[in-house]
Parts: sequence; structure tokens; C-alpha cells
Amino acid sequence: MWTANKRMPLGVPRVGEVLKGGRMKNKTEKENPQHKRSLRVTHLMDSFKSYLFRQAYKEVERLGDRLAEAEPLIDWEKFRPILQDIYMNDGPQGGRPNADPVLMVKLLVLQQWYGLSDPELERQAADRISFRRFLGYPGSIPDATTVWLLRERLAESGRDKAVWAEL
Repeated sequence: MWTANKRMPLGVPRVGEVLKGGRMKNKTEKENPQHKRSLRVTHLMDSFKSYLFRQAYKEVERLGDRLAEAEPLIDWEKFRPILQDIYMNDGPQGGRPNADPVLMVKLLVLQQWYGLSDPELERQAADRISFRRFLGYPGSIPDATTVWLLRERLAESGRDKAVWAEL
């Protein structure tokens, strides 16, 4: 049976450890050296993964990569203002973080150039090293639903025409 004088498991907040706004106080990050070590290991693994992707890409580059040739021809930052306020989570309620607008446009471009469905785009972007490089080796690939929702928002707002005109 649980009693109040027993120690709480690590990471479980105690009474009074809730900060303003309902956010829980996280002592784990500050006091636990294992957590700090875990963050360093995660960063190291991400660096190693990026290195492996770049090494694997060298063979694709040697064989010829049309995406690598096309990517520098487009100023991708011009798409950022077009998509900046398409997301609706900037209000006081917030929401989950948005995917990078440039990444999302690049996904739509890949989908159009290769004639891919939303689920197939997600699979190919996760699987093909040339797609990963074109996308800038993102930490995670937005899922098919995220791509679909963006395309719907673009169509509803009429900004899809602005995206393709800029391209």
C-alpha cells in the first residue's frame, strides 16, 4: 500500500512541484547526472547517424543525383513567408511544434515530381538517401497526415498557387 512518507519514483512530481501555467517542475534534468549523460549520448548518436547518412550518400552522389543538382537552383527560404502563418497554433492555447515550412514545401515538391501518394511519400522520404539529403537530413520525417493537412490548408487559403508560382 502506498503511504505519503515513501519516496516518489524519479521524475514523478511531488505536491507543490507544479509551476505556474500547469507545467511540472522537472528536477531530473538539473539534478540527475545520468539524464545529462543520456542527452550527450543522444547528441552523439545523432551526429553519428548524420555521418552515416553522409557516407552512404557519397555512393549515390557518385552515380548522379538529380535532386542534388536541382536543390541549389531554388531559393527555399522564399517559401517560409508564404507558409509562416498557415499554422493555427500561435495563439494563447499553443499546440504542438510545427514542422519546418521549408521541409514541408520540399516534401510537396518531391511528391509532385515523383507522383507519390501521401503514405508513399512518407515511406520514400524515410527510406531513400537522396530524398533525405534533399530534405536536409531532418531528425524526423513528417507523417502522411501532416503532409495532407498542409496541402488542405494551402488549398483552403489559396496559398498553394503562391507556392507553385514561386517554384
